[in-house]
Amino acid sequence: MKKSLAGLLFFFATSISAQTHFSPGYVIKSNGDTLHGFLQEEFRPNILTSLQFKDTSSPIETFTPEELKSFAYERGGIYKSISFRNSLDATTDTAEICFALQLVEGNYNLFSFIRKGQTYFVIKGNGLSYFLYNDVTNGNGEVLVEGNYSSRLRSLGASCKQASLISQEIDYSEKQIAVFINKLNNCISPGTSSVNHFKEAKIDIRFAAFAGGIYIDRYRNQVTLDGAAVLTYPQLSRNMSVHIGLHYAGMVRESHSKDYYGFVTGYVYKDYIFCIPLALQYNFTRGIIQPFVYGGFALAFIKENQATYYYNLSPSFSSSTKFGVSAIGAAGIEGHISQRFFVKAEWRFELYFQHPVLGLAYTF
Repeated sequence: MKKSLAGLLFFFATSISAQTHFSPGYVIKSNGDTLHGFLQEEFRPNILTSLQFKDTSSPIETFTPEELKSFAYERGGIYKSISFRNSLDATTDTAEICFALQLVEGNYNLFSFIRKGQTYFVIKGNGLSYFLYNDVTNGNGEVLVEGNYSSRLRSLGASCKQASLISQEIDYSEKQIAVFINKLNNCISPGTSSVNHFKEAKIDIRFAAFAGGIYIDRYRNQVTLDGAAVLTYPQLSRNMSVHIGLHYAGMVRESHSKDYYGFVTGYVYKDYIFCIPLALQYNFTRGIIQPFVYGGFALAFIKENQATYYYNLSPSFSSSTKFGVSAIGAAGIEGHISQRFFVKAEWRFELYFQHPVLGLAYTF
């Protein structure tokens, strides 16, 4: 029975985690038709070779780069279907095709895409196509393949008489390479327009509040309050978030020790912890049920009140305070009742393992 229930919960969690979120936008099909509706959310690694689209009157459709010319989000990027030769892959000479973010539009068009955590660039113009990549390294940081982007950009820049454009050092980033190509377009084709579409990755900032606790008995209980700013980068990671805020835990715990003669001494602690955490949280799924892990560091202040109970003697009391940097870690699960309101269960380590707590959370 327990195994069946666990299997059912696992199936439920994994199936709802596959839910896709949509954002308003449009697609242009290969035949030139334009469809307005809702696009699969702008998470770039997931829209490299396919895109889900829906409107109010038809079921979800999945388009490949062969079926679309381009698509765009109302509050996001413009993507086009492009073909190129991957000079990093020596095993094939066939052209690849994918959806890529358009960064610059003009005499030279600049595109970028993300594959397996790495960003690549494609430049198209004047009947030519260039595939740009950075150094390829192993786990020890040793360079296995030297990047070609710097030499490719210098070669293109040679067609412009502006010495500053040819000699400048360029970092391997979407922002700097987009600026370079836009300047190059304006230099070699001053009579035509060049548009830099680059936008900084948007940071989604929300505020989350949590109140929870647990009561086992008078010697084992806890109250937890938490408020944090939650920062996410939806285009780069749907599940990772940065948490900065305030955390309070008031906890009662007990322990015992036995001496050589078998006499038992009991200890009851009342701990009050205040901290300012800076931590990363990773949610494994994005459906109704979301297991997560959480870890980082915090500026922590703890006040500990201790009652010591000796055999057949009156208890003695002591108090102490500590302040410093503490490692923190937590694991738990969120049950999302609505888009903003959810139930959370969490087991946290901060100075020591705390009691697991259950409570309610809300995002603003």
